Amino acid sequence: MMVLFGLAAFFGCSGNGGKGVLGKPNESGLESFCYSTSGMSRDSIYSYALTRTGEGKAEFTYENLRYQEMGEITVEVDEEILDELYELYLKHKAYQWDGYSKTNRNALDGSSYTVNMFFKDGKSMSIHGNNAAPKGYRDFEDEFSELIRPCLEKAVEKINNDKIEKGVSGELTHVMINYIQHGNSGYDSYEIMLSQHREGRKNFDVRIKSVSGEFIEPGKYNYYYEMPDEEIGFENIRAILEKYDVIKWYGWDKTAQDYNNSEWFQVSFSCEEGDIVAMGTAYPENYE
Repeated sequence: MMVLFGLAAFFGCSGNGGKGVLGKPNESGLESFCYSTSGMSRDSIYSYALTRTGEGKAEFTYENLRYQEMGEITVEVDEEILDELYELYLKHKAYQWDGYSKTNRNALDGSSYTVNMFFKDGKSMSIHGNNAAPKGYRDFEDEFSELIRPCLEKAVEKINNDKIEKGVSGELTHVMINYIQHGNSGYDSYEIMLSQHREGRKNFDVRIKSVSGEFIEPGKYNYYYEMPDEEIGFENIRAILEKYDVIKWYGWDKTAQDYNNSEWFQVSFSCEEGDIVAMGTAYPENYE
């Protein structure tokens, strides 16, 4: 999908001829809206499309490099969102940007984006930028991103539910547990990593930064050991994951109201097939 969006931008998919400030709005209404972006992290490489399907509904298709093994995720949403996107198109005079395609060659990193809009009369327009955008575009992007947010959340919820239903299988191969304590504990941080090293041996890596001195004298501590399997107990950890149904934590990323005084956590449990990743200052069921 991202390749198609890029090609559309490259060939100047423009229904109004790229007339800039002389461009006029397409009055037929919006049939579909497509967006793709590519940044410096996995989470910033994604694309989505909204298309009317009839009977008041639209199809939202989402693809993110973070979930690349899932491919395209499709969920049904109300078509009203396309009407709201059309109003933003008019509000920001986006039709004046039709055919815009510019690259800032002085930027060494950053992000690129492509917007394609297809109208009910069969015409279309495109906007593309690589660290460059027409005046006013960023406000337009902020507003349509906020409109799209519920669709993204619905797609991610579907991804998480599919992952939870599938579960993980095979032996546990890697464990990462991080904590940063707030409130009375200052910003004490703890990182624990356990991983397969070779047959019968596992790595045990611990990093501690003590600020408060509540649990250990202030300072930084690093410990690394290669240990026999029986001293790490991956099978026991796997049993704990199953006992507390930790698979249901997959995709957890929530913030507590009093996040300034809440412990932040991040955990990752990797198996031969599948993993469980969760983080936040609000805690999933059975966390304690």
